[in-house]
Amino acid sequence: MQKPLLTFPAPIAVALLSLIAFPSLRASDLPTSFTRLTQLPTPKIVTSSEAYPGGGYNVTNIIDGKPQTEYSSNAKGTDTFIEFDFGADVSVAAFRHVDRNDPATIASSQLTFLDDGGTKVGTVPVKHVNQRGGVTFLTLPSPVTARRVRWQVTELGAGLGTVGGAEIAFFTPGAKESLSSGITIESQTPQLLERQGAALVQPLRVTVNYPYAEPVDGMIRLAGAEGKAVSFKFGSQSVDLSVPALETEKTVKIEVQAGGQTVASREVTLKPVRKLQIFLLPHSHNDIGYTALQADVVKKQNSNIETGLRLAKATAGYPEGARFVWNVEVL
Repeated sequence: MQKPLLTFPAPIAVALLSLIAFPSLRASDLPTSFTRLTQLPTPKIVTSSEAYPGGGYNVTNIIDGKPQTEYSSNAKGTDTFIEFDFGADVSVAAFRHVDRNDPATIASSQLTFLDDGGTKVGTVPVKHVNQRGGVTFLTLPSPVTARRVRWQVTELGAGLGTVGGAEIAFFTPGAKESLSSGITIESQTPQLLERQGAALVQPLRVTVNYPYAEPVDGMIRLAGAEGKAVSFKFGSQSVDLSVPALETEKTVKIEVQAGGQTVASREVTLKPVRKLQIFLLPHSHNDIGYTALQADVVKKQNSNIETGLRLAKATAGYPEGARFVWNVEVL
């Protein structure tokens, strides 16, 4: 005979289900302390591999604080390097690299730390996310005190040699905190409605800024509602929540939880979304020889006519006013 399953009183069962569904909620999973990270002042670049010619990919772009500007070596591949000088000994606890918005990505690199006399005091390998525009953030196993740091590419992501990056930054450890009280919350409430089944909801994007070296698992939720699990690590993490479409203004409370406790919260006032009826007007313009060469205009015009015919047939059974209608210009 099959043995009966274990049963629990309802409150205990709910608690057990919470631990199974959200193992991050256990207080024992929290670090004993939190190390706040602060970005070090921008170091000086003392030497680097040759930049791609043309003046648009200079090495100083990688420390200018502008992700839209980039440094690319002149196809140096794994010989791509940059050496930074902080001007004095500093304690380095973390490293961040933003890759180029280009197929030439980086799979791995290495940090070599040097003292004032140029003697090596340590090396740390870096595994990159290997994505176009990807952000790699590494917390060092332990802070390293050094004056200079040499960053060198050790493995290419896509085999393309014009690697480098959009931004590089270094971080130093601050005071240790017993509670993660430095977490801040931002929110965006786009004025639109989304349909979920038969219901209309208003989206709410929540961004949590986490300034600590120690990662933790937790969740972001609206008070009283089901949350979304998040792995908090240094930097910003965003999740998309939603509330039923509002008829009147309403204040909701956003909560960030970790270890079974609320570590940050913020109240946000949401307003009803103004409902608009939007009409889409298909349009094309034919200006032979002005917008493109005649042969190209012929191809575009033929494509427009074929697309218009296809859409008209596809929507022929729609209600009047919803069928595709288009007048061909200069036919």
